Amino acid sequence: MPDREVVLSEGYLGDVSARSTEELRRMRDECVHLETEISYLRRLAQGRIDLLRAELARRSGEADFDLIEELPRILTPRPRPEAGSGRMPHSITPSHSEQDLERELDGMSVVDPRTLGPGELDDLLRRLEAFERKLSDMRRKLFARIDVLQSELARRLDLSTADD
Repeated sequence: MPDREVVLSEGYLGDVSARSTEELRRMRDECVHLETEISYLRRLAQGRIDLLRAELARRSGEADFDLIEELPRILTPRPRPEAGSGRMPHSITPSHSEQDLERELDGMSVVDPRTLGPGELDDLLRRLEAFERKLSDMRRKLFARIDVLQSELARRLDLSTADD
C-alpha cells in the first residue's frame, strides 16, 4: 500500500527524468491507488453533507419534503463545480488502505439528522465540509503528480517510437 504522506510530500517526484520507466509506472500506480481511495471517501463525505444540507433546507422551510422519502434524490450523485478532472477511476472498489481517513469520517456519521439539535447539525456540517475540502486538496495534488508521471512516460514512449 502506498504511504499517503510520502506520495503527497514535496520531494516525491524528484527528478522524474532520472527515474526508470518501471519506477515511474510504480509511482503513477501508487498515485492512482491513493486517488481512488480518497475519491471514495470524499463521495461518502459529500453524501453526508448533502443529507445535512437537505435537513437544514427542510427545517428552514426552504423545502417541504419527508427526509426519508427523499433519500434517493438527495444521495444521487450530481455534477459538482469542483469535481476535478473527471477521470474515470481504474477501480471503483477501494481497498480501504486509508484507515485513518476512514476513522475520521466514521467519527462524523449521520444516523438521522432529524434528531440533531441546530448547533449539532451546524457543527457536523462544518466538520464534514472541512474534511471534504482536505480530501479535495489531496486529490488535486495526486492528479498533478499523475499528470507529471504520465507526461514523462508519454515523452519516453514518443522518443522510443521516434527511434524506430
